[in-house]
Amino acid sequence: ADYREMLRAELIERCNRNSRYSLRSFARHLKLDPARLSDILNGKKGLSRPAAEALTEILGLSPGEAEFFCDSVDACHARSRIARREAQAR
Repeated sequence: ADYREMLRAELIERCNRNSRYSLRSFARHLKLDPARLSDILNGKKGLSRPAAEALTEILGLSPGEAEFFCDSVDACHARSRIARREAQAR
């Protein structure tokens, strides 16, 4: 599982609770542009560590979930190869 799957699962859960909930609604909740959220979910764009930390706050993730989410972002998108490897190891 990676951070995209966590975001997708949250979106699906919200849609199941409210049939009128949409990607646009989720993007508004996350304070992201809907096109950007779509690109993130489809693997076309990534997140920075600070953006990931902000999303964990908005989503109210537990400390363990937040750590996993941010490590997953770093494993995919950290600027240095060493940082990516360290995040993957965690």
